[in-house]
Amino acid sequence: MIELDFLLAVIANTKVMGSSDHFETLLGERSAGSKWGQADPMGYFHLKEDGGFQELHFEILSWEEFTPAEGIAKEGCRYFRTDISEFFPQAMNAACTIEELPDGTEIRVIKGAHGWELVADMEPISTSVATLIIGPHEGSDIVFTVHPGEPMQTGPSWALDGATVKLG
Repeated sequence: MIELDFLLAVIANTKVMGSSDHFETLLGERSAGSKWGQADPMGYFHLKEDGGFQELHFEILSWEEFTPAEGIAKEGCRYFRTDISEFFPQAMNAACTIEELPDGTEIRVIKGAHGWELVADMEPISTSVATLIIGPHEGSDIVFTVHPGEPMQTGPSWALDGATVKLG
């Protein structure tokens, strides 16, 4: 399980990295791709109006470190997963590799919160897990991403083989 002191330090590093608002893009509901859905309102924490992942979820979920499938792990990164079925029973995994798309699928390119993204209109799949990826940035560990579903392979913006496509 992730050590709370380490996680809190990583969150603090993420909040102060450069002039970026990167940390804020991790919170709330996602504009495209995988969705958190409305969090369980019976929880003991306050929810933002847009629902989705909140800062307190970093601390109250039990993050277990794991090694992702070959070809997915990025050098220097640590990968954690947790069961989100209690807090996010409506979570949807809405991403796949470009090779998994059916022939003839139309793909749009949109500018998302983290840059250009490929998006295809397809139905997402229910998920009960979330992934947290922590990695190095300018000498400190930061939260790279947190999302419903398993980690996906990503690549340079010019490489489409193995590219992740946001669904819906």
